[in-house]
Amino acid sequence: MKNRKSIWMIAAFAVMLSVTSCGGDDDKDVLVTSIVLNPTSLELDPNGIGSITITVLPENATNGRYECTSEDESIATVNAGGTITAISSGTTRIVVKALDGSNVSASCNVTVKNVDYGKAVEGIYNGKIIINPYSETERVEIPTALPLEYKSVNAVSFTMTATIPVGGIPGVPIPVDATLSANLTVSQKNDMYGLEGSGNIEIATLGLSSGITIADDADFQNTIDSSGNILMRIYITGLGEAFYEGKK
Repeated sequence: MKNRKSIWMIAAFAVMLSVTSCGGDDDKDVLVTSIVLNPTSLELDPNGIGSITITVLPENATNGRYECTSEDESIATVNAGGTITAISSGTTRIVVKALDGSNVSASCNVTVKNVDYGKAVEGIYNGKIIINPYSETERVEIPTALPLEYKSVNAVSFTMTATIPVGGIPGVPIPVDATLSANLTVSQKNDMYGLEGSGNIEIATLGLSSGITIADDADFQNTIDSSGNILMRIYITGLGEAFYEGKK
């Protein structure tokens, strides 16, 4: 009887060990098995913004955290949320890697197109500044050249001199020499390039300095079209607005 009782005790103990062992499996970490990216390839303009959606599987992974890196940050960068910023033309890979020790990763191929917006619009535009265009009796047209100088992928600048009318008695403005300069950003709008930016106007003889803004609003588009025609509205602080019309 004692032997039989001992056998039952050993069997019961074995069952307990088995149950305990099964319960221990429930406590094990669930590792990441795959990372799904959408899209897996992306094409951007220089300075363009794109994004990828990141799905970590299985959904019940114990640690679903991941890191995003770019293999070449001179071409494109990426933040922790999968937003990609194009820097310069070329190709690179965005790699998303699980941080749970599973070594699971996925990648998105990024191509940044060889588009130099600034270079496309650089050059000298021969035209005129028009001041007070809404009052024909006071309309003044000043012939001057506008040199747009390429700075980077989507940036140009200009420095120009012109004799502009300021002050004076009504209807008889006084012509003074002025220097206008500005830094512009360039973006493509179908078959045209849009211009935005700001700068300064200096009137040395009067000791005056003021700000200027290249305005882009619903009423007027600051553009250079495919034929090289340029239209630009300039707001001059304290002096009002002026327009530049020219052709490359």
